[in-house]
Amino acid sequence: MKNKLLTFLPILLITQTLFSYDIVDVFKNDIHKNFLQYTANVKMVRHGLNTKASVNPDLIYFYLKYIDLLFEGTKPDSVTLYYNYIAELESESIKAYNDWIHSEMELLEKAETDFYIKKKIKKIYKSNLIKTNEGKNQSLTTINTDRNQVDYLVTKYYHKDPDLEYNSDIDYALMRDNYEAKILIQIKDALSTFSIANLPVHNSDFKILFNHAYLLIDPFVSTNIKPHKYFIEAYEYQLSNSNYTNRQVSVLYRPNISTDFNFRISHAGDNNFFIKINLTSHNTNNFYGSSFKFKYWLNIFAVPLSYISVESMFSIGKNFTEFHQGQFEYLSIGDPNYFSPYYEIINIISNDVTIDNIYLAEVKITTPVYLRLKLLTIEIGSTITYKMVEYDLSYQYYWYVEEWNSVENIWYTDAYASGLVERKIREDEMQFTPVIDINLNTPFSKTIFTTSISINYLSFQIGYEL
Repeated sequence: MKNKLLTFLPILLITQTLFSYDIVDVFKNDIHKNFLQYTANVKMVRHGLNTKASVNPDLIYFYLKYIDLLFEGTKPDSVTLYYNYIAELESESIKAYNDWIHSEMELLEKAETDFYIKKKIKKIYKSNLIKTNEGKNQSLTTINTDRNQVDYLVTKYYHKDPDLEYNSDIDYALMRDNYEAKILIQIKDALSTFSIANLPVHNSDFKILFNHAYLLIDPFVSTNIKPHKYFIEAYEYQLSNSNYTNRQVSVLYRPNISTDFNFRISHAGDNNFFIKINLTSHNTNNFYGSSFKFKYWLNIFAVPLSYISVESMFSIGKNFTEFHQGQFEYLSIGDPNYFSPYYEIINIISNDVTIDNIYLAEVKITTPVYLRLKLLTIEIGSTITYKMVEYDLSYQYYWYVEEWNSVENIWYTDAYASGLVERKIREDEMQFTPVIDINLNTPFSKTIFTTSISINYLSFQIGYEL
C-alpha cells in the first residue's frame, strides 16, 4: 500500500500546483487598476479568467483587453464588437474541446474492452463536456493582436508569478512552449500512474487533463496522448478478476428467526372416525453456523454479472421448549335430518413441544450487480434450504361423547378415554427464497463482512478469503 500512496503523491502535487492559487493575484498588475476596487468585480474576473483559461489560455489576453476598454471610455459599439469577438473565440474553443471529447468516446467505442469499462469511462468524458448555446457563426471583424503579449500572459498563467513583467525583447512563445511541454509530461504521468495503480478512479483526478485539453487539440502541438487508452488500462487493471480470490470461509449468525411448526394429533372415535387436531407453534430462535463460498468467473473483469458465486452453508438452531395450555378442538357428527345430534369432543388439556435441534443445510447462488472495486459488492440470487426439525411432543387429552336424549330432553355425556401421549417427531422441508448479499471488504486484509437479506431472515457473516 505504501507504493500505492507514493504513486498517488505526484498527482496530488500536480493538482495542488495547478489549482491552489488565486488567478486574480497572478494578473493583478495586468488588470485595469480601477476594476479591482469592487468586490463584485473581483469575483467576476476570477470566474472569467479561470473559465477562459481552462478552455483556451489565449482568451486571457482578449478578456483583459476587454476590461481595459470598459474603463478607458471606448465607444460602446467598439466594446460590443470586442465582446462578441471574445464570445466567438470562446465558442470555437469550447466546440473544439467538445469535439475532442466526442472523438475520444468514438475511439473508446472501437476499443476492445468490456462494455462496463467503456460505460464508466464514458461517464468521465460526458461529465466534462461543456454546455454551450450553439448559434450561427458570425463573420467578425479581425482584431489586431499582439501575439507576443498573448504568449506572455499565457506564460504568466503557467508560471503563476505576479511579478513577471512584460519585456518586448523576449520571445515568450519559446517560454510558453517549454511550459506546455512540461504540462503534457505531467498529464501523461498522471494518466500512467492511474493505469498501473490499483486505486479508485475519480473524475477529480483528471482535472489536469481536462483543464489543459486544449494542448491535445492544438494542431501545432505534437502529442500522441490518447487518454481513453490510459483509462482503459487503469480500469482493466483495477477490475481484473486476478485481484479477487475465488474461495472464502465464513462463520455466520442469524438472530431472531421466526419458525412456524404445525403438529397434527389424531384419535380414533366411534365408527372408525378420526378426530384430527392441528396445533401451531410460533417460535423465535437464533442460528449459528459456517459456510464455504466459491466464485466461478464468467468474465476476466470484475463487473456486474461477471461471476456466479456458490456458497454452501450449515447452521444449527438453539434448543428451546414451548408450552401451550387450554387448546380445544370440537367436531360434531350427526345427521342434520334428525333432531338427535351426536358429538365427539376431544379436549387437549396441555401440551409441551420441546425442540431438540433445527438443522439448516443451504446452497446460495448469487451474482454481482454492483461492485466498487473490492471495497463493496452487492449480489443478488436465491437460496435453496433444507430444514430438518427434531422435537418431542407431549400432551394430555380428555375424549368424550355428548348425545341428546329427546325423550328425557337432556344431554348424556360418556367419557371414552383420557391420558398422556408422548411422541418423538422428525420433520423436514425444502425452501426456495431470494436473497441479497452486501459484502464489505476491510482495507489491507482478507476479511469480509457480509449481510444477507432474505424474506424470512437476516444473516451476518465474517469471512476470510483463502
